[in-house]
Amino acid sequence: MVRATGQRVWILAVASVLLVACNGPHAGVACDDVGASMAVQIDYANVLRLHPQALTVRACVENDCTMQIIPSGQNRLSIVALGQHVLHTGHAAGVQLDITDNSGRAVFAGIAAIEPGNGQPDDSDCPTAWVGHVIATGSHTLKEATTG
Repeated sequence: MVRATGQRVWILAVASVLLVACNGPHAGVACDDVGASMAVQIDYANVLRLHPQALTVRACVENDCTMQIIPSGQNRLSIVALGQHVLHTGHAAGVQLDITDNSGRAVFAGIAAIEPGNGQPDDSDCPTAWVGHVIATGSHTLKEATTG
């Protein structure tokens, strides 16, 4: 009983210190580090349903790009989030998604221009977090999805 009480006191003390450190004037923690993040989610689940083989996915938001090899089978990764450093004040952003099979044949190639939305309330001292969402269809089309 004494040991359990001592552990609770220690946990409460640590939690209090962290709370004060995060909220104090010298916290230096950006709101994006503890809350909403800026990114465009690119959802290509529809393409994966049409192509069960292994695929290579290359996705870009402006000049922020990534490439991933998606294995064949079920339960495959079908969303990538990009653009943290290129989304600014709600300006339009270019999104590109290219998916190829093992032979290099394009199974999907789409581009879109999206208008990122405000993903974080303006009622705080935190900067605005801009977010977007696009969905790849089976017809080589990237379609902007509503984020609300």
